[in-house]
Amino acid sequence: MNLGIRFGDIDELDEELLMICQRAFDVFSFNCYDLQPRSSMMDRFLRITDMPMIIGEYHFGAPDRGMAQSLWQVDSQQERGVAYRYYTEHAYAHPGLIGTGYFQWCDQDLTGRQLDGENYNCGLVDVTDRPYKYQVEAMMETAKRLYQIHTGELAPTGQQPIRARGHGAIPDQWNE
Repeated sequence: MNLGIRFGDIDELDEELLMICQRAFDVFSFNCYDLQPRSSMMDRFLRITDMPMIIGEYHFGAPDRGMAQSLWQVDSQQERGVAYRYYTEHAYAHPGLIGTGYFQWCDQDLTGRQLDGENYNCGLVDVTDRPYKYQVEAMMETAKRLYQIHTGELAPTGQQPIRARGHGAIPDQWNE
């Protein structure tokens, strides 16, 4: 099974490229860092290709651990759990979605990864393998509901995280 190449923003892909993907892949995979995947984006892709979709990466971090801003950020560990539920349940409400991959299991090292220095607090556990309580609880609760959300029997949660924002909306204090 060919899961594709995990595109970034599929809004930017033209129809010709999407048709090539339809011939080459069994599943279309893409990363989607946002408060929730945009239905219009997923609807467009499904309409053009009629292929199942997998979201390969998404996450929410918080600055309360002394680490760098993540690609999507909230103010606290508790809000990370709220953000996870909101994103994941809204993603699975789309009929074309068949899977998601949360990035990542463990927080990155405080001193940053070797390749590029990235040091996000976005894991399910910290660097000493201690689970983030609210994140894990949110994942367990969401898992219980996903099938019914995907079939339309249940609506996704309406509780949005407070002050969720993408990395582009977070001021860089060193360059102001």
